[in-house]
Amino acid sequence: TISTVPQYFYEATDLEHFKLYESNSRSGGFESTINMIYDQTCSQYDFFQKEIQSNVYMLLNGRDTCVLTFGSPVGGGRYCVYGTTEYPGIVYRSMEAILSEIRT
Repeated sequence: TISTVPQYFYEATDLEHFKLYESNSRSGGFESTINMIYDQTCSQYDFFQKEIQSNVYMLLNGRDTCVLTFGSPVGGGRYCVYGTTEYPGIVYRSMEAILSEIRT
C-alpha cells in the first residue's frame, strides 16, 4: 500500500531559518523563520500563553493560523502537543480555550 500522506522534511539553514520540503529530494521547499526556541525549562502553561493562545483567538475571529512544532523523534514534540493529564499540551489547552469562548 502506498501512503498518500506526504512525508515532510526540514533543514535548518542556521539558528533562525529553516526550509520545509514535501519529500527528501529537497526540491522547491518552503522557507520560514524560527521565531523562538524553547528548552525544557519552559512550562506547558507558559508556552501556550506565549505562543498559542493568540493563534486560537485569531482562528475564532476568522483568520487562518498554523502552528508548526518539529524536532528530533525524542525532542519533546509529542509532549508539547499532547502533554499529560497533569500538564496538558497545546491540543487540550486550545480546545479548552475554544470551548470557553463558544460558551460566552
